[in-house]
Amino acid sequence: MVEASIGSGVKNEISKLIDSIFRKSPTVHLYLVDVTTLANIRDGETGLIKLPNENILLEMKLNQNILPNASKEYIAATILHEAIHAYMGATNETLNILRVHQLA
Repeated sequence: MVEASIGSGVKNEISKLIDSIFRKSPTVHLYLVDVTTLANIRDGETGLIKLPNENILLEMKLNQNILPNASKEYIAATILHEAIHAYMGATNETLNILRVHQLA
């Protein structure tokens, strides 16, 4: 869905931004997946698992049930929103989660 919904220019800019944040660490592993298991009121969700070897697994899920009907800009904003959650989780940022949702 991500590939089909976002133009290559926008996708490349998002990829560069996410890579610049997450590729700096060999212990942070980020996955972006399309799912159909999220509630239809959720565009996306980000989960974090701290592994025993000090690695961090981040999974950004995008709701394939509703996002295919959204604009490219909305999908890009959703990916960036979930990337903020991933960044906060990976860096232990304590920004108030309600504030993040107000900004999005």
